[in-house]
Amino acid sequence: MTQQTTNVAHQRDETAGSRPAATQLPAGLGPAWSWLVGFVSTPGRLIQFARYLVVSVVALGVDIAAFWMLVASDGVAAVTAGASGVLAGLIVHYTLSVFFVFADQETGKSQRRLISEYVLTGGAGVLITSAVIFAVVDLAGLPPFVGKGVAVVITFVVVYIMRAGYVFNGGTPDVDAIVAAPEPMASGR
Repeated sequence: MTQQTTNVAHQRDETAGSRPAATQLPAGLGPAWSWLVGFVSTPGRLIQFARYLVVSVVALGVDIAAFWMLVASDGVAAVTAGASGVLAGLIVHYTLSVFFVFADQETGKSQRRLISEYVLTGGAGVLITSAVIFAVVDLAGLPPFVGKGVAVVITFVVVYIMRAGYVFNGGTPDVDAIVAAPEPMASGR
């Protein structure tokens, strides 16, 4: 079976300073790659990403602080303390994201829908974290803290893309158009 590839070596992405978009992509990935390049090169995206990073660090601090306080109280089981910490972190993360990272009013979505999508992307993050830790620790045999570190980085980036590209995006991405498009457009977007 021959794998078809899309040669985009000579295509230039005008929004990224006329650099090559990629060298070889498997057939069908060109449109998804073009969407990702367009997403990343959106004006203001780096500042938004930096703010999201700061909000994530603050929320992680709240998560860990809540966990430690509850565990130290001797009346709360570690599992309950862990779940409570995650919930506290999620609430802080959502609140700070709405105020400092994303323009929730511009989405046209109700608060109920935004919160639901936010929680769902958080759930996806938990699944991604679990899968990465399983792969790194159980399959590759590396130490648990290495697995957790790799999982934090991968999950952070993927969940940010889901939240910035879907949850707090005014429109819904046209997934069918991304998957079904035969070739990326000449501009790479």
